[in-house]
Amino acid sequence: MVFALWDYTKYRLRWGIYSHQFLTSHGLNLATSENFPDLDIIKPGFILFYHPTNSFLGWLVMYYTCGYVSHCAVLVEQALVVDCTTSGVIKHPLSDYLDGKGYLAFRVPRGLNDEMGGRISKVARDHIGYRYGWGTAFSLFLTAILGFQRLYRIVWFFDFALVSLAPIVVGIIFWMPVAYAVICLNVGFASIVLLNRIQPIRCIGQRPSA
Repeated sequence: MVFALWDYTKYRLRWGIYSHQFLTSHGLNLATSENFPDLDIIKPGFILFYHPTNSFLGWLVMYYTCGYVSHCAVLVEQALVVDCTTSGVIKHPLSDYLDGKGYLAFRVPRGLNDEMGGRISKVARDHIGYRYGWGTAFSLFLTAILGFQRLYRIVWFFDFALVSLAPIVVGIIFWMPVAYAVICLNVGFASIVLLNRIQPIRCIGQRPSA
């Protein structure tokens, strides 16, 4: 949690991988109509990548994936995209992303042609209506801060040591049984995580029940 709070601070202050300089140097541009005047040339099958500058949910995704892009969408029709939002998987205008605050980039899948673009669009449209939201994103975040995400295993170990040290010190000062209990719980939980006996939380999107 300590490292997560530090990373969120960097995100809010736009430092490091969240800075304007870093994002533009990696192909993203501020999402304005001036920077993207030719949206009509973007064809079905193109992939949109988005970096929000003021979104806690967006930061959760970036922290979990160790990246600087929180969101992607698929162009399915002229100026329409399909993507996951807190309301689920929806189709909406591409222009919604031109908010002047976030950063955008477009990529073309290798070998994209009209046939492939049609297939990609169909798969995306078939998922419209699937559930997605805060619960799914937060469960992914928990896999990182609780040590179940392998990319964060070392960071979690130091984070866990720092957080668990406080109740141990309090127990030593005021009542030793508390310290012993916390130590036993910490050792047990750390062993489970490091041995990977507990699987990460999995949230698979599905259509709402009729």
